Amino acid sequence: MQVEKIRPQVIDDILDMLSKDYKISMEREGIHTTDLLYCLRKAFWNKTAPLLPTPQETMYYLSGLGLQDALLRSIPSQPIMVDGIWMSPDYLDDNTLLELKTTMIGQKRLDAFDFPEGWVKQLMAYCYGYKRNSAILLVLNLLKREMFSYVLTFTDEELEENWSWIRMRTASLMMALNSGVVPRERGFDFECNNCRYRLRCSLLDIPEQGISQLSEQLLK
Repeated sequence: MQVEKIRPQVIDDILDMLSKDYKISMEREGIHTTDLLYCLRKAFWNKTAPLLPTPQETMYYLSGLGLQDALLRSIPSQPIMVDGIWMSPDYLDDNTLLELKTTMIGQKRLDAFDFPEGWVKQLMAYCYGYKRNSAILLVLNLLKREMFSYVLTFTDEELEENWSWIRMRTASLMMALNSGVVPRERGFDFECNNCRYRLRCSLLDIPEQGISQLSEQLLK
């Protein structure tokens, strides 16, 4: 038996087809809750000068969207706009608001209720928008192929505080989009890993003098 570790063109064709089916490379109209929870620079560039997702980003999105489609495809989406911000939970009916997440985070951390901050803020935003205090977090652990569920209940004060933070982020993003100036606010540290805009971000954070020196070095 002869085996070669190569990447035939058909692999990229399949990934491209899946990306188009799930609209991974398409920017959504308007401002969405998830635009505001994470890196504002990425949200800005997605709307003004987008790059294609990296292969790692594509696989990350496909794993989550594929599972969501398999489990919840029959559930009609009911997006709403609150204060100019769109929100669309994965599952919603009269009694249940649910968000599905895929992750490599282990059960020990999950059962300690040490959830990523972005998840919690997203659930709080949806609770605020849909006028309820509880939401279900459904988590699929990709390592063990196990599913865990948690019910998060928030106080009115927590929801108000979180929404005030989101509105401040909205103002920063809108100011950046209107002025064409990249926002200074970044996201969580993990977002930089495999980010398609990492080089742009690195150059943006270099002082003007440093950029001149870097340009000179590249020209040598």
